[in-house]
Amino acid sequence: MKQLIFPLAALLLLLTVFLSQSRAEDLKLLEEEARKGDVNAAFLIGNRYFTGNGLPQNFKAAREYWEKAARAHHRDALCGLGILHARGNGVAKNLEKARAYWEEAARLGQRDALCGLGELYFTGNSVKKDYRRAYSLFERSASRGNRDAIFMTGHMLEHGLGVQANENLAVLLYELSCQKSSKDACTAFTRLTERLSRKTNPPSNERAKRNP
Repeated sequence: MKQLIFPLAALLLLLTVFLSQSRAEDLKLLEEEARKGDVNAAFLIGNRYFTGNGLPQNFKAAREYWEKAARAHHRDALCGLGILHARGNGVAKNLEKARAYWEEAARLGQRDALCGLGELYFTGNSVKKDYRRAYSLFERSASRGNRDAIFMTGHMLEHGLGVQANENLAVLLYELSCQKSSKDACTAFTRLTERLSRKTNPPSNERAKRNP
């Protein structure tokens, strides 16, 4: 077994070098396409800088590339710029600017922008708190598969915020969001499932009180 250690280490080193070269070549191609005006390439480069995927994380560079794509109304780039301004990544935190970017992206159907706007109206940050508007935005985002929006739609249905309360529908949405790896949704699903179960099948001592 010891004889395999060096060959295995050498193989891993070669694989690392190959992947590094592959990423560099891929990035070079993307940069060439971005210079030619390809907005999707500009967005992808910005996304790499934002996540630090194959490049050192650099929010300023991400903003610059996303701004290029946003000028052509690239909805994901618009949403990304909203996130940068909402979090204060590489720019001064500015929820009003974030809202403006998200509103434009939302008009183009970008699901994460719809969710971001929903959060603003739910919390009342930079806008007047409006649960009905928040619910509508979360519902639209949820219909497009946004995990957090699915959870928030369930939360608002459970508590009757901006919509008529419906615990049975809420628990289904919590389950769906939980399946998408939302820890908050998993906790809410377990809690609400247990509460609904107690309503349907109360303990024997409670049944005795109701039927003496």
